[in-house]
Amino acid sequence: MLFNKDYCFIHLHKTGGTSFYKFLSNNLEAPLYSIGKSNSNFNYLSILPWEIGNVPGDRPDLIYLNGDKHAPIYVALDAMQFYGVNPWLLKAIFVIVRNPYALTVSLYHFQKRAGDLPEGLTFSDWVKANKIHNFRLPYRYDGYLECPINDLQYLVHVLRQETLDEDINAVADKFGLTRPIQPLRENTNPHPEWTSFITPELEVLIYNEYRYLFEAGLYTRLSL
Repeated sequence: MLFNKDYCFIHLHKTGGTSFYKFLSNNLEAPLYSIGKSNSNFNYLSILPWEIGNVPGDRPDLIYLNGDKHAPIYVALDAMQFYGVNPWLLKAIFVIVRNPYALTVSLYHFQKRAGDLPEGLTFSDWVKANKIHNFRLPYRYDGYLECPINDLQYLVHVLRQETLDEDINAVADKFGLTRPIQPLRENTNPHPEWTSFITPELEVLIYNEYRYLFEAGLYTRLSL
């Protein structure tokens, strides 16, 4: 999550958010706050700056805050007000979404590559286990796309991972920001094409897990 007095970025996992974060951090005025450099279970009500400008590659005046970098809009609004940022004066709230089937496959391989999964755990078993334990996303998906202050819903701008480079350029042009010199693709994880992993049984589980994105008209359900 990233915010200043003008913009807020809500960072959904495995959607290309690191690239968009870099784009915004190169453009936005200080004071600029980044949430998610420490314990994700830290209570945001206790947020205090713990580090300033000490992460290689980040701008030196970026203020890092404890918290969950993948927290939804209502957490961001509370954090902004905690730090004296008036959400009514924001120009935009950005969030990136991704095809839920591709997202699920990407997340599996991300956790596998990081060594977070038991040896030999298949994608099929992982999906079924995550469906039961529901630890893949700690918040409801509508919390990332719906502003709890109804009058501010118009600020929410949804970008797509599938067209992220074009969407970033469109954001830059609309809001007078500087386009990236070259396409941004940070924190990518190569893996086989997602379509080879989806069976009829798994499709139902993934659809139900990400039903909100389908019902919001952002993606079309896969027909198998």
